[in-house]
Amino acid sequence: MLFQPLADRRLFSPFQALQEIQAEFERLLAAPDHGRSSAMACAFYTRDDGLLLRTPLPGVAPEKLTLEVDGDALTLAGRFEDEPDADPSCAQHVERPRGSFTRTLRFSFEIDAARVQAKLERGVLEVTIPRLVKNPPVKIQVLPEGRRN
Repeated sequence: MLFQPLADRRLFSPFQALQEIQAEFERLLAAPDHGRSSAMACAFYTRDDGLLLRTPLPGVAPEKLTLEVDGDALTLAGRFEDEPDADPSCAQHVERPRGSFTRTLRFSFEIDAARVQAKLERGVLEVTIPRLVKNPPVKIQVLPEGRRN
């Protein structure tokens, strides 16, 4: 339908329309995220020899993280600690990530697994991802006619 009828209640009640939008946002945010965590947001920075990956992982201990490289893929897995059971109160609303997480990132280049470095500092994971250099560039001298390389 191209035009809304004049009797449309949103035309006369903008607050009703805003309430409907807010209800839809709340419905979308409450949907299960199938293992993805909002704490797995990544930032990539280009470097001459590869990339730098930064992702916030608050409360995750380094021994709870694993990184695996397979060709052009980097898999990051770990576990956020659960809330302590000692507190008898019941949480009403929790936005902190919990449980296990896994994220596989594919790159446009093969990763040099031997040179990957990772550090976790103040809840931020930094991973240096170098490119695999199979055949380094070689300079070839062009000689004048009659001479050989």
